[in-house]
Amino acid sequence: MSFEQIIEEIDTFPPFPESVQKIESAFAKGEVEPKLIIKLIESDAILTAEILARANSPMNGFRKDIVSVSQAVTLLGNVKIRAFVLEFAMKKNFKVDMSVYGIDNSKFSDVSNLQSTLMFQWYMGVDINLSKLLVPIIFLLDIGKVLIANEITSSAYAAQFTQEMQECDDVEALEMMFSDTNSYKVSALLFKHWNFNELFIDLANELASGSSMAELKEALIAIKAVRLAVNIKEQLSENSLYHAQQFLLHNGKDAIKFEKVCLRIKSKLEE
Repeated sequence: MSFEQIIEEIDTFPPFPESVQKIESAFAKGEVEPKLIIKLIESDAILTAEILARANSPMNGFRKDIVSVSQAVTLLGNVKIRAFVLEFAMKKNFKVDMSVYGIDNSKFSDVSNLQSTLMFQWYMGVDINLSKLLVPIIFLLDIGKVLIANEITSSAYAAQFTQEMQECDDVEALEMMFSDTNSYKVSALLFKHWNFNELFIDLANELASGSSMAELKEALIAIKAVRLAVNIKEQLSENSLYHAQQFLLHNGKDAIKFEKVCLRIKSKLEE
């Protein structure tokens, strides 16, 4: 599948479920009352089950089971719930097989969830307004990898890609080598197809090109730091944390608060 074929495939994807469309429409208008979010989620039984499963993930750190949508929305807040809703909608449109990247589907999902958790716990204490954008987008940024994985899996070079994945330091550069695009660019196209917030599209395109618009600088630094610490190859390892901290320091940012959040999350995961 060429880059042009990926675009053609995206054009055939169906719209989001009605419940998800209504939730996104509500967020597009500004602040959303939790009661409305609860009502819209509960109108879709499959979405309800997905939200409860996500809310009960060990990395959220709740000691008691979350048994209702109301409880999930209250404890996690609109920002995190929106990320879960969007991920659910995305996955309904894809056949997911991430084995060519050297990970299984469960691990792929866990990485997205961990990135979102880290961004949420870190940036809510840095810039609460910016966090409302960053948490959902970082949850979705790797969705382009699903289409690239499908392309490579059906090709004659799948085994070569998987082998080189084990040794490469730049996954997006490897994607470009094998598929003439990278997952950031594919994600941007998906965001555009589903009429996402323009900032979602702009951020994905900036990451794809390696450029940095001045007005998006803070958001791009935050995204890159989290993705250095947590990615499909390393998750809060000593090496990945070091590189994330050095990146923050190089950009004049406080790395201490970031490190504390990372270590707190890592500790909970190891319990």
